Amino acid sequence: MKKDIKKIMLTLMMLCMGVVSVGCSGGTDVKSDQAANTNKSSANQVDSLKIGVLRTIDSLPIYMADEKNYFTENGVKVELVEFGSASDQSKAIESGAIDGMMTDMVVQHLLQKGGTDMRTVTTSLGATKADGKFLVVASEDSGVEDIGDVKGKTVAISENTMMEYLVDSYMSELNIDINDIEKVNIPSLSLRLETLLANKVDMAILPDPMGDLSLTKGCKSIINDTELDNNYSSTVIAFRKEVIDSKPDAVASFVKGFNQAIDRINEKNPDDMDFIYSVSNVPEELQASWVVPTFTKNVVPSEDDTSSIGRWLVGKGLIEEEYSYDQIVDSSFIKEN
Repeated sequence: MKKDIKKIMLTLMMLCMGVVSVGCSGGTDVKSDQAANTNKSSANQVDSLKIGVLRTIDSLPIYMADEKNYFTENGVKVELVEFGSASDQSKAIESGAIDGMMTDMVVQHLLQKGGTDMRTVTTSLGATKADGKFLVVASEDSGVEDIGDVKGKTVAISENTMMEYLVDSYMSELNIDINDIEKVNIPSLSLRLETLLANKVDMAILPDPMGDLSLTKGCKSIINDTELDNNYSSTVIAFRKEVIDSKPDAVASFVKGFNQAIDRINEKNPDDMDFIYSVSNVPEELQASWVVPTFTKNVVPSEDDTSSIGRWLVGKGLIEEEYSYDQIVDSSFIKEN
């Protein structure tokens, strides 16, 4: 009897051990499966970026990369956030609502002063003086025929912006005392052109293609910045520093897609022209003659260009001291062409 009891107990113990063994084995398989699924999910996860854009020629590579899925092909999900004004875009970057944006280094310096730490990672348009164009144009009844006639005349600008920096820089190169002309602050480009055409100001600085449009309305080109000795006008792609630090691969993928778009734009493919006209705000009456500007990839602003803007801002009292080059530009995403 005792032997029978021992046999029964031994059998039960073996069954229990078997159950425990199966339970442990099953738990390990579940955990392994879960770990494998987690690793697989992490591997397939795509970083995302929110990019602020203004519907201008300067943003064209971003729009083109989005249109052709170049960002996705390079492993980053990009959401374009379009703004109607540069000021609204700046507020968004300050609040952290967007990760990066197309902008200029005057805006970037002012954001830096306000506590939004940013870095330019690539030039958008204007790497050379032949890339992109600004015109200072004179109204039909202004009496201004060439640069020698500007003394005592008015010029419409946008105060404390890249537009004013450009006018000051142009006049300096051309040996014109900036105090000999009167600046009129008209931030809105459309209102600036309207005011010029109504002969309410003598001159205005206008970007492409609006400058070309003004010439078809009777205005005269006084300064074409592609014909100056130095390059002053450029726009950039800048990201918040914390985004660069936390998502460097995503930023690198963005730049790769951006560069692919530049290659596509520079091909001037006829199939792309309607899209390019739309993004660049080229009026139908200009489309037959308007020339798509050349974009230069894999380049950042030079130390001299960056310092020039910094000195101007200090001279205007808009920042207290110049930022170092490394505080404005991160060239680590620039690769050989």
